[in-house]
Amino acid sequence: MVRRRLVVVLVARSIVPLKFSHVLARRSRSASTKTGQDDREWPDLPKDIVDIIVMRLSMKDYARFASVCRSWRPCMHPDARPMCLMLLRWSDGACNVFDPSSRRRINYDAEFPELARSQILYSRDGWLLLKRWATDKLFFFHLGTRSRSNVPYHPRVTPRLAAFSSPPLSADCVVVVLDDLCRIFSWRSFDSEWRLHGTRIKNKSNLVPCGRHFHCLCQDGQLGTLEAADKKWSVRDMPAARELMLSERTEAGRHYLAEFDGGLYMVFVSARRRHVRVFKLRRAGATEEIEMLGNRTIYISAGAAHMAMAPTKEMGNRIYFPTRGSSRGSIHYYCMVKRRYSYSVDFVMPRKLHELYESNIERVWIDVGWKSPKEFEQFGR
Repeated sequence: MVRRRLVVVLVARSIVPLKFSHVLARRSRSASTKTGQDDREWPDLPKDIVDIIVMRLSMKDYARFASVCRSWRPCMHPDARPMCLMLLRWSDGACNVFDPSSRRRINYDAEFPELARSQILYSRDGWLLLKRWATDKLFFFHLGTRSRSNVPYHPRVTPRLAAFSSPPLSADCVVVVLDDLCRIFSWRSFDSEWRLHGTRIKNKSNLVPCGRHFHCLCQDGQLGTLEAADKKWSVRDMPAARELMLSERTEAGRHYLAEFDGGLYMVFVSARRRHVRVFKLRRAGATEEIEMLGNRTIYISAGAAHMAMAPTKEMGNRIYFPTRGSSRGSIHYYCMVKRRYSYSVDFVMPRKLHELYESNIERVWIDVGWKSPKEFEQFGR
């Protein structure tokens, strides 16, 4: 029993910074003194110590942590895990995943030949929505289980942007696609056909699901909304957003739309990388500029934007991009506090992985969604 307790303390010391190790040891000794036991079981480990350990686990350790002790599982919060940068080489499916929260510069390699010559359109709950370059056929793929779910093919649907509301195996899964001709199509799980909505639109942002709705910013400052329940497409005027787009038109930047806690946020990225501005869209058509994200993080990809709780304090107030910094193994981000671009600590990358940055690859932020050691092992097999 004593050996088990010592193992936990040693593991905690290896995970957290050295300056916190004495705190863990002191708390462990005080807890043992109160109970009068020196041979405490793993389930008796204080919750605050478990929380400290969980917040500093890498993706691999996090997937295996729940299987160590059942009483630790309530301390695990999947929503607080960071999104990861996935590099997928389109020619052969060679994959590399970076964890931006890992202080130990950990990355993960895998081979996905079934994803070769495919484009990642959207990621959610461990699922990827992809299209084949040659045929424009859509399909889902889960990184952990390597399971695949096909989407009915429609010859008129040539996906350019896409999003989905929930995992494909659920009954309420809805896929919305904006094709090359700026037409909106939708498909509900277990349906056999696609549905065309409204007229052509000139989109200014990505598609984003929010509850039972899908939203997209239009070029004239309007907010397009598709109601998944009754399959109706509507457009709402956003005067403040239109004025903002007109004032920023000279910079030729890019607009992204993200959802967080039921609210919509517009992210403007200057083309010359001078600054990044974030606005919250109000129902009345007004916009409110957000100076600080606080404990939130935004992840920007080519066709998607995600806002989530920051897993660590240092990742708060940051907007991450799928690009590298001055070093090949670093991740690019914009700091809202310092109002400038920077890059994260370099990751340890084998020489062969540097080719991923030089070849034609997909770079996208994904929600890995590993929930068990088995799923992690399936990923790296």
